[in-house]
Amino acid sequence: MFFSLKGLPNELNTEIINIKNEDLGGSLNDYIPKIQSQFVLFLNNHQFLTSSLKNSFINDRYSVITAPQHFKNIEIECPFIVRTSFLKQTRFFLKHQIPFKEAILYAWLKENCDCKMISLDKEVTRQQYTRNSIKKMEFINKYHLEKTSNETRKPTLSVIIANYNMENYIETAVSSCLLQNELADQLLVVDDGSTDNSIKHLETWKHIPNFKLLSINKNMGKARALNYALPYVTSDYILELDADDWLDPDAVFTIKNYLKTISEDVSILYGNLRNWKQIEEFGVKFMYIKKGKQVRNKDELLSYSFPLGPRIYKKSALNAIGGFPIIHFENGRLYEDVSVLRELINFGRLLYCDFTIYNTRQHQASITKKYYSKWNDYLKYIQ
Repeated sequence: MFFSLKGLPNELNTEIINIKNEDLGGSLNDYIPKIQSQFVLFLNNHQFLTSSLKNSFINDRYSVITAPQHFKNIEIECPFIVRTSFLKQTRFFLKHQIPFKEAILYAWLKENCDCKMISLDKEVTRQQYTRNSIKKMEFINKYHLEKTSNETRKPTLSVIIANYNMENYIETAVSSCLLQNELADQLLVVDDGSTDNSIKHLETWKHIPNFKLLSINKNMGKARALNYALPYVTSDYILELDADDWLDPDAVFTIKNYLKTISEDVSILYGNLRNWKQIEEFGVKFMYIKKGKQVRNKDELLSYSFPLGPRIYKKSALNAIGGFPIIHFENGRLYEDVSVLRELINFGRLLYCDFTIYNTRQHQASITKKYYSKWNDYLKYIQ
C-alpha cells in the first residue's frame, strides 16, 4: 500500500490500483510517473501507522525518509516517505528479480542507499509476524549491511551461473549477486541453449560492470556449460550458483573471509543450505536449513545427502582436473556436481565451514527433483 501526500498526513489522497500480474515492482514502475504529489508514503501488508507520525517528517532536505520496523529482535529500515521526483528517477525490481515479494521495497532501498536519506528515531509502524515472515526478514535485514570495497580483497572470487530455461528464476539469481555488500570480482552467466525467454531477460543486465553473458546455441548440459565459462574466469576461486537459487546479501563478504584463512591443499569450500519451497508462482516458504558436514573420502562423499553446497572451487584445482568431467552416464548431463567432487577429492581436501549464505528453491522444474530416480543408476555406473 502507498499513499500520495499532497499536504499534511491527515489530508491523504488515496486511490486503489490493481497489482498487474502479481508484480508489485512493475506496477509501481508504471504508476509512479503519474503521481503529481510531492511525496509518497509506503506501508506494507499488516502495517498500520501509530501516533508517532508528525508533520515535521516531511521536508525538503531528504530524498528518502526510512522508518524502523521490528520483527521480534530484528530491526529493519524500510522506505517510508519518499520524494516523488526521486522515485521517478529510479525503478523497483520486478517479480522475477527478487526472491520473494516482501523484499521489493528493501531491495530498492539497498540499491539506492547512497541517496540523501534519514531515518526516523521512532517506530511509526507495527507489523504482525509468522515463522516464515521472520525468516524472510532475517534475510532482508542483510540488505542493511555496510558496503565494503573488494578492490584489495584477496583472494578473488567469481560467480558462475549456468542457465537452461529458468526464465522465471534466473534474474533473481543475478540480482542477488548485485545486491551484495561486497561485489564478486566477476559474474558470468552461461545460457545453455534456452528455448524460453531467458536470453531476453539476461540481456537487460549486460550494462552491469564485471557481468558477462555467454550463450551456447544448442543445449549441451550443465557440465559443458560451466566448462564453456572457465576460460573467461580471472579469479582465484569460483562460486557456482544454480539459476533457480539465490545468495544472501553478505555471501561474497562471508566467503572471502573464509577463503583468507584456508590452507593451500583445499580444493573446495562448502557450508550449509537454506531451503525454500515454491508455494505459488511468485512466492516461497521457508522450509529448513540443511547443515553440512565434513567429507573426508569418497565413501563419505557418496553417502552425503546431496546437494553438497554452496560449492566454492579453487580455480587452479579445476584446471588441474580439466574442468567439470563429461562422463558417459546420461551423456554427462546429470550429477555433474558429484562427478567433479569425486575428481577434486583426489586433488585436494573438501573443507566444510559452518556458514549459511546460499538459498535453494524446491520447485517442480528442478532437474534434481525430475531425475532423482536415476541416482541409484549413477552409483552403479561409477562403481
